[in-house]
Amino acid sequence: MCMRMRLLLILLLVSGLLLFFHWAGITYTLYWVFAWYDLLTHFLGGVVLALSLAVFGKYKGYEPPFSHLLIFAFGVGIIWELFELWAGIPREAGFLLDTTIDLGMDMLGAVFAYFLTRNIQKTS
Repeated sequence: MCMRMRLLLILLLVSGLLLFFHWAGITYTLYWVFAWYDLLTHFLGGVVLALSLAVFGKYKGYEPPFSHLLIFAFGVGIIWELFELWAGIPREAGFLLDTTIDLGMDMLGAVFAYFLTRNIQKTS
């Protein structure tokens, strides 16, 4: 299987995991029951965002650099945090710390995706 197809398959699988965990988090109030649950979905979100950019780049003949993956995950993470604020999702007293950690997990997911794509490139 070619590298682009492997990356696309991994992107689809991780996207499905993210959708499932987000659905379960809302349906069963897991975001409010487990403090760490939000970290899981932010990490997976960062992976999905970075893999999306990498896959799109591969299909366009472009190799997005590490910095672009980080900036993309960080930018979309900020937009998501603003959406949560706009939607009135309940915030803890330490929402600034929570937001900072959420953005860190988005970027950690992007770092993971970067190394994953590099590893797949080496094995192809």
